[in-house]
Amino acid sequence: NDVRALRALGETPEVIHWHIWLTGDDRLPNWSADLLPAPKGYGKPGEWWLLFSKFQLVEELCDRAHPIMQTPNGLKLAPEVPESVAVPFRIEFHDIELWLEPKARSVRLGNRFSVKRVAPDEKALLMRLNAPYRVKSVKFNGAPIPLITRFSPDSRLPDTLWAGRVGGLLWIQDSKPLPDAFTVEIEYEGTIWYLPNDRVGEQYALLCSYWYPHIGRLPARHRVTVHTPPDWIAIGQGELQKETRTDSESVFTYQNDLPVCFFSMVAGPFQVGAEVRSQRSNRLIRVYQLRVDRARAEQIARKTAQAMDYFESILTPYPYSHFYVVETPQFGFSGLEAYSFTFLDPAITLWACSHELAHTWWGGIVPNTYINSIWNESLTQYTDSVLFQEGADGTMQVGAQSINGRTVPIGLANVARDDVMAIAGYMRGAYVLKMLENELGHDTMLEAMRRFIRNRAGQASEWEHFLQAVNEVTQKDYRWFFDQWIFRAEFPALEITPLEVKAVGDRWEVVVRLRQSGTSRPYRLRLPLRLMGERGVEAQHIVYLTEAEQTLTLQAPFAPRWLTLLEDSGDTLVRKPSGARGNPFHQKLGN
Repeated sequence: NDVRALRALGETPEVIHWHIWLTGDDRLPNWSADLLPAPKGYGKPGEWWLLFSKFQLVEELCDRAHPIMQTPNGLKLAPEVPESVAVPFRIEFHDIELWLEPKARSVRLGNRFSVKRVAPDEKALLMRLNAPYRVKSVKFNGAPIPLITRFSPDSRLPDTLWAGRVGGLLWIQDSKPLPDAFTVEIEYEGTIWYLPNDRVGEQYALLCSYWYPHIGRLPARHRVTVHTPPDWIAIGQGELQKETRTDSESVFTYQNDLPVCFFSMVAGPFQVGAEVRSQRSNRLIRVYQLRVDRARAEQIARKTAQAMDYFESILTPYPYSHFYVVETPQFGFSGLEAYSFTFLDPAITLWACSHELAHTWWGGIVPNTYINSIWNESLTQYTDSVLFQEGADGTMQVGAQSINGRTVPIGLANVARDDVMAIAGYMRGAYVLKMLENELGHDTMLEAMRRFIRNRAGQASEWEHFLQAVNEVTQKDYRWFFDQWIFRAEFPALEITPLEVKAVGDRWEVVVRLRQSGTSRPYRLRLPLRLMGERGVEAQHIVYLTEAEQTLTLQAPFAPRWLTLLEDSGDTLVRKPSGARGNPFHQKLGN
């Protein structure tokens, strides 16, 4: 568990950049290290990699592959080969069949998937599959091919088509280029007991963490057939195609024709606690529980149906016939979206059910890999908490306060489990989107969101794609806004100085100096200023500060006594000047 020794393996200490995550359950003793030859096309001829692997939790970065290089100081590790490395293939469709064995805490799987070339390159087909799954056999276009799972520098590799499996990597290569289209079949199995997350147990089974081969988490369609004990049900993504029950087992087949980045499945002796239908499109909303609490289930179902009506009214039609809320006790991730359903720990179901439903649009229809950013969490939090719940859950307040501690740019937050990144990606992300709404106008903001959906349905997307949709709708360039608030974590300090208060005819004027500092260049700030008089009368002004310092005049039809900056209104994000006493954003005017 010597992290310093691990970092010393790198060509420079920064090469093992992921050492910062080696805490708690992710400590080094829980990882394995394996040697493998660089898959064809991903390294120099004769290059070897050292791969660090462990169970990869959904949305987590894992399987750290480092090329081994010769240096004047001996063998060292070169920078990581990222999970998003360019692969000239895409998996288009998975046909998965799995057999759950709850008493043994295990699962057996067969997966036949179709692959298509997307770039003219002789590289291997490089995929990832969570390390605990043991691959037993591989077929290529129906014919078995050699599978190699252990390598050493004196290994003799086949000259013909073969597959390799080490840690969380799975690849297929040949001495000649692979075809432009082909199918792969694999049989694999695993003991899955990674509490409090993925598990196959006697209470229930839940798979959500890379239990299928994927290429950089890019979206694909899939069908899954689940064999369960006879008194269980299984819920997969998409529409139920077939259900059969015998004395020995129950079998459920689901098909999801929406390409998504994350596949999930849950099974167990669940019962229907409540069901309703949405008013707008008659979608079936159903709540499943292990122990039925009908009153609470009905409350969850009603809220989910209301959210369905609202989301369809402002976005695009929901792509499935139903949405199921499945309560999964002691689920460590608390909750996770699965687009046609969600599974949630009962502790958060009531407030999180609408958030997970919103993910059907943000992460489902428009997919996100979570490798680069969690943009879809920002849009989901904005759609649910700011628009649907009208800020009742405190998102706006937390988002506004997030600039006062350690933080990261919203556009670089990519680990949802990390508190700092989560607050930036969820809370400040939602707050900044409210700022964008105030810049664009409510209707224009919604049209930009709908344009984003239409432009990027089925394609892994990032913040840049949303910016493109905003620019298309407005016919203006809002890169300045994204550069300031999404791709940076700089926040100007704002100094407000009242210079003069005077009566002019039947009105009053307040001359104010605004000064911003602390950023590499002056920001364009939209500032909500409020003048308040006796008996609660007030006048609100939206002013723009685009220079380091500006002087402006505010007017009111009454004698103003207070000048206030509204800090969590969704208009701006500014810091208080260092050393300021009291609240410098709430100042008394005159004597």
